[in-house]
Amino acid sequence: MDATPNRRQRRLPASEDALAELAVAYLERFPTTAARAALYLGRKTGEAVAEGLCSPSDAQAWVVAVVQRMKRARVLDDRRWAESRARVLHRRGRALRVIRRDLVTHGVEPELVEGALDALAEEHGDVELSAARALARRRRLGPFAQPHQRAELRERHLAVLARAGFSFTVARRVIDEPADDASPWTSLTPRDESQAAT
Repeated sequence: MDATPNRRQRRLPASEDALAELAVAYLERFPTTAARAALYLGRKTGEAVAEGLCSPSDAQAWVVAVVQRMKRARVLDDRRWAESRARVLHRRGRALRVIRRDLVTHGVEPELVEGALDALAEEHGDVELSAARALARRRRLGPFAQPHQRAELRERHLAVLARAGFSFTVARRVIDEPADDASPWTSLTPRDESQAAT
């Protein structure tokens, strides 16, 4: 048998330090939670066990130790990650329950989830309303739609917000808001609108 390790084996961790290097490289590319990092490292050490590079007990101990090291070094910080993720999802127009579910799915502890949502509320006031407005702006719904199409598309626009997880009350409030200067259509003449629609 060839003594030279193949490329796959060279990427697999054969020690705790090698696993830590793998963790740092992964986290530089994909910031995530401690729970998700542990899953990734568990997969890598599982592959190393299958290749005979380490024992299952060593692999498990390494994952725990490396995750703790990353937390102490603040490379892994679930609070910071949750707050950042919540802000990103809010800007994309995600409903509060969608943001909460996303954070929980990523393994964020319940108190950190609530902290991230509280931080959003401090920053934006009514989180649901501001997220619904963000989605309406992105999708050109309600006050952000072309004025001549707004009335005929009202029900569809309400349905878009409902499917995104917003209550009917919030959806109706956003869709029925008057168009403001932020709307891309407020400065267009009827001729400009017909050209923009094509």
